Amino acid sequence: MRIVHQRSGGLAYLPGLQQPVVIDGETLDAATCARLHQLVDAAGFFDLPARLGPVPAGAADLQAETLTIERDGRRHSVQIAAAPAEGPLLDLLRAVRAQAKAGRPTPG
Repeated sequence: MRIVHQRSGGLAYLPGLQQPVVIDGETLDAATCARLHQLVDAAGFFDLPARLGPVPAGAADLQAETLTIERDGRRHSVQIAAAPAEGPLLDLLRAVRAQAKAGRPTPG
């Protein structure tokens, strides 16, 4: 499995924060990789629409996140305009963000 996480938008353009982060399942320990697989399944990621969350009028400073996941020959991208308040998709986003912060993924 391969996950690409990218943030876009916001008040200021900060190139370092808006570069895509790649999480390669083959570089993760087995438990972490299994947990990410479980979270992807729980969120029904491959069945989600390409865009989630309403973009309010005048929301020029809104920060969005895009997740692209490749697994078992499938590839799907979802742009999330507003993170959900709770639920499986939020759990997946938190896990992906944690992997990005942990320094395990490689940029680009």
